[in-house]
Amino acid sequence: MLTRLLLACAAWLLAACSSLDVHRSNTAHVRPALQFAAPDRVARASDAAEIFALEPCDPARLAVLFVHGANGSPNDWRSFAERLDRSRYQALFFAYPPDASIDEAARRLHAKLLDLQRRHGCAPVVLTAHSLGGLVVRAFLLEHGAAFPQATLFVSLSTPWAGEPLAKLGVRLAPMHPPAWADLVPQSRTLRRLFASPLPQHVRHVLFFSHKRRYSILPGNRDGVVTLASQLDQRAQREAVLVVGFDEDHEGILESSQVFERYAALLGTTYRSMPEPVPGTADGRACDGGSCALRNTRGAR
Repeated sequence: MLTRLLLACAAWLLAACSSLDVHRSNTAHVRPALQFAAPDRVARASDAAEIFALEPCDPARLAVLFVHGANGSPNDWRSFAERLDRSRYQALFFAYPPDASIDEAARRLHAKLLDLQRRHGCAPVVLTAHSLGGLVVRAFLLEHGAAFPQATLFVSLSTPWAGEPLAKLGVRLAPMHPPAWADLVPQSRTLRRLFASPLPQHVRHVLFFSHKRRYSILPGNRDGVVTLASQLDQRAQREAVLVVGFDEDHEGILESSQVFERYAALLGTTYRSMPEPVPGTADGRACDGGSCALRNTRGAR
């Protein structure tokens, strides 16, 4: 029995803390600060946190920020990026170190978004996160969301809101574990703090979860990696404006055309509600002294 439990723990640690896509490389060919080598190239998170983009910032388009999961990369979002209507939407990708804690990744996200706004006049309106990335985005929104009022939609996919039951055993067996392992222990200080306060009022949270089982020695009802109980934590469900389940596993939810169709519908609603840039202004605002007015004509389209 103990052997089985240890094997299960080791398998979960490998699944949660190793790459979800075996076809990845390092970031040697990728330049940060809003440059990406090419849409069909891949990137992997390194020791530095960066925001990548496929093209220069365009204030006329709605900026969508994608955040990967544990030890992931911007490449995890390739399927979403390829389907995105780039005449309306601008794709941005946040990559953070695999050994970063949830709070550290959230702090780096805040710093990079401030730099993005200051240097490029680009600010995300939609925050989209997979797995552990959902916890990173929630931590960012709780601490800094008030400073980003334009960020009105948060879509999480397959996020372990309640942590991972085997993480406690993993922390005990591996004294040199990455900080995120300790964060994922159920009822950890980090997880308790993430739900001690609600999300900012201007943020709508849409919760996508995956429930397709695949072969795994891990115990519990899972999508192959994360338990359904964790994905459907009651605290997260109560705060979400919409909860949608998909017959996909933990990785498949990022490849599914059905998932993207639901996601695209959310983007469309958000796009139509956004102010339209005023010609001749850099950021879509017409300013008179200290007053700036935004116009919205997209809703009429």
